[in-house]
Amino acid sequence: MLTSPSALSSSSSSSSSLPPRRSSRRLLWPALLGAAALGLVAAAPAVAAPPPMTLYVSVHGTASGPGTVRAPYQTIAEAVAAAPPGATIRIMQGTYDVTVPIVLTEAVTITAARGAGHSVITGSAPIFVLGNSSAGVTHVTIRGLAFDNISNAYANGVITAGGYGAGEVAILGNTFRDTAGQAIGYHGNPGLAAPLGTQWRIANNRIMNVTTNGQSGMFLGNLQDSQIVGNTIENTGWAGMLVTGTSQGDVAHDLIAGNRVSQVPHEGIQVAYGHDVQVEYNWVTQAGLAGYTTPGLSMDAAISLYNTSQTNVWVAHNTLYRNYQGVELGQPSAQSTLGAVGTGIRVVDNNLVDNPGGDAVNNATSGTLNATQNWWGSHHGPTASDVVGAVNATPYLNHPVGIGQAGFGHR
Repeated sequence: MLTSPSALSSSSSSSSSLPPRRSSRRLLWPALLGAAALGLVAAAPAVAAPPPMTLYVSVHGTASGPGTVRAPYQTIAEAVAAAPPGATIRIMQGTYDVTVPIVLTEAVTITAARGAGHSVITGSAPIFVLGNSSAGVTHVTIRGLAFDNISNAYANGVITAGGYGAGEVAILGNTFRDTAGQAIGYHGNPGLAAPLGTQWRIANNRIMNVTTNGQSGMFLGNLQDSQIVGNTIENTGWAGMLVTGTSQGDVAHDLIAGNRVSQVPHEGIQVAYGHDVQVEYNWVTQAGLAGYTTPGLSMDAAISLYNTSQTNVWVAHNTLYRNYQGVELGQPSAQSTLGAVGTGIRVVDNNLVDNPGGDAVNNATSGTLNATQNWWGSHHGPTASDVVGAVNATPYLNHPVGIGQAGFGHR
């Protein structure tokens, strides 16, 4: 039904006779403003800005930071002291002299800044200490730094886990050149309720010239469920890497793979007190040559399995060329380490070539070392001098293992 114009006019007139409504908002704001003026309404508390999760360090920075890329810290220690747990500290190009150990007690990543060129650390070992005397630390990453001319032959390493140790540590793509002592060290602590030396990844580091006699490239004690892969170690004062356990916990479930070791006077790679360990695809040459002059030391193999009681140790796909010994099981200089051959020890699919002290050496008091399916440098298999002790070398391979190894010692 259509509404007549007169009806519309009547409706409009009726509503206009009502008193006008006052807006409640117009009354509210003056009241609030007045209350605030009288201090009756509490102001919202100021919220402090959280510390940045990425901090920068530059040789041109200042102690006051605040650690931004435009206002970086001047020292690594200052950035570590300011970093919240889980932070990343980026080291910009330059040389940093560290003479007081930097103790890491919180999860942190310390890395070279992207595109920064060389971030060089010099000074006195230790540079980084993971954990302290009362607590361990987890989730620490140290990546892409150059440690050059580190003085002090500190037995535990340029990077070391002190006190109560560390777990879930990544040491990746660093270089260590001309260090007085070993580059990386981990030592377990008997006071731990459970081992913290778990889930380490030490990968793609290069260690050159450990200058002190008796010092190795790495000493890694009691690591479990860890990976030591793709590292290069050249010219040390003792061994390439010592991976060992004691009463504080044996080495277990570790992978040692793809490392290159050369020019070390004693062991290239040693595994002691190990169980369920894979030693694969490593390349070792000119290790243990101290054995030529003092063979009684018997610590002079490219790959040394220190004690015979280890179990399920797999030594495979390695190239061991021109060392004093190739693979050695047990060390006669430590009689307490000798006994029967442990179960599951296998030395298979390796290139064992021109190691004059024996390509495969078994010092166990009983049992036979399984060293089948290896290449001994000849289509005719090993000679009598290639194997020492009770070693089963048959069947053997008629060709080298891997690509590009065909030039090894054909006879």
